[in-house]
Amino acid sequence: MNQTANYGLSQWDLTDRILMEDFNSDNSKIDAALAGLDTRAAALEDELGEKGNCQLYFDMYTGNGTSGAGNPTVLTFPREPLLALVAGAGTLLMVSPQISRCVFTSYDTNFQPSNMHITWSGSQVSFYSNGTASGVNNSAVQMNGNNQTYVVLALFKED
Repeated sequence: MNQTANYGLSQWDLTDRILMEDFNSDNSKIDAALAGLDTRAAALEDELGEKGNCQLYFDMYTGNGTSGAGNPTVLTFPREPLLALVAGAGTLLMVSPQISRCVFTSYDTNFQPSNMHITWSGSQVSFYSNGTASGVNNSAVQMNGNNQTYVVLALFKED
């Protein structure tokens, strides 16, 4: 009688005599292999639970062209994120309730992060710019350029 390469299970030819002991032996081998897989799967699940997974949130909005302290850009999230990124044409804004402000822009190398004022209130962030970038409308620097589309990505701690 032939046997499989991995678990040594029975493989009968037409002329082989089939015995109950062979079936029982094969079932024991299969049962042991499945139990080993269950143990490995449980260990992987435990390990994965310790990896600090997060949830992602995506949104988009269209700017209306307003800017300044009296017209902040306001974003509301389902809950307070760990970090949020807002991307538009030429600008990337990174905000976090734990970090008061952090701005990157490709509009002008002279644009200062201190020109962006960011305020958090629970799951809502508002921000405005009182600075300018050479030849660029201030509303665009504020991530609120008229009819400009902005993409929002937020990271939440997994519950």
